Amino acid sequence: HKARIAIDSIREIRVGRNTELFRATENCITDVQDECAFSIIHGDDYESLDLIAQTPGDANIWVTGLMALSSGHKADCQPSGSQSLATLRERWLESVFDEADISGSGYISDKCAVRLIRQISGRLHLNRVKHRVKEVSVLQPHENRRGRIMKNQFVEIYKDVATRPEIYFLMVRYANKDYLSCQDLQLFLETEQGMVGVTRGICETIIERYEPAPEAREKNFMTVDGFTNYLLCDECCLFDVTHRCVCHEMNHPFAHYFIAASYNTYLVEDQLKGPSSSDGYLSALKRCCRFIEIDVWEPCEADGESEPMIFHGSKPTSKLALSAALN
Repeated sequence: HKARIAIDSIREIRVGRNTELFRATENCITDVQDECAFSIIHGDDYESLDLIAQTPGDANIWVTGLMALSSGHKADCQPSGSQSLATLRERWLESVFDEADISGSGYISDKCAVRLIRQISGRLHLNRVKHRVKEVSVLQPHENRRGRIMKNQFVEIYKDVATRPEIYFLMVRYANKDYLSCQDLQLFLETEQGMVGVTRGICETIIERYEPAPEAREKNFMTVDGFTNYLLCDECCLFDVTHRCVCHEMNHPFAHYFIAASYNTYLVEDQLKGPSSSDGYLSALKRCCRFIEIDVWEPCEADGESEPMIFHGSKPTSKLALSAALN
């Protein structure tokens, strides 16, 4: 059936406008983001099915799902010993739970679960972890289990609060599976990060430094947790880490210092009248403005407004929805 593509016929999932048809129509279709486009390469003749999602997020979900399906089908044809690699992260979390469950009862207290999750991933916000643990604890089907977290629940809670979808999608794009090999990491560093001279030794060093799962480190694999740790480390920081502390002389009068500021940022024509637009904020931020002004007013029900609006008080300027400016 022409409307169907067998999973085992999928050869590749391409992200962006990376097929002949997409490139040929690039000048004709200008209102589509590259992040929304993806293609399925399938069949013995490597035919392409070019698709455009409504949002980059939808495209990410489709790409990730298709990659998982196609790689999962290939894994079914491999020896059974390789299939357990997909649960590498879960096995690590289960071993962490078992170490905390000293009595071997099969559960730990909710407070212990919070402490354990924060211990293995200190970057997580405490309140978010507490809320998720409490939510699971309170919804236990049996009253005598409330306040207790079972092993499988601990694993799911951690995956829920610690997994950043955008990082997971990025990893799957380069790996087609739930972990990065040295070759996958090398490809990411060269393609996405623009690094040159990346060797296997460099990749192994990164994995050894940032991967929390012992089994993954031993096999030179990087789970999504190690990948997240690496992307959020000082080594990958966009800003100079030395500037986290004041590194300039700050003993002069305040008037001697300059900061790029914008007043009435939302007004794009005149300071006293004219239209209000989010383009004003975009323009200011692109010019490295460090301070922008937002005049927020309560919605006027008489005008049919349902959300806070931005405008210049009593001056004859148009109104801009606060949500439009924040987005």
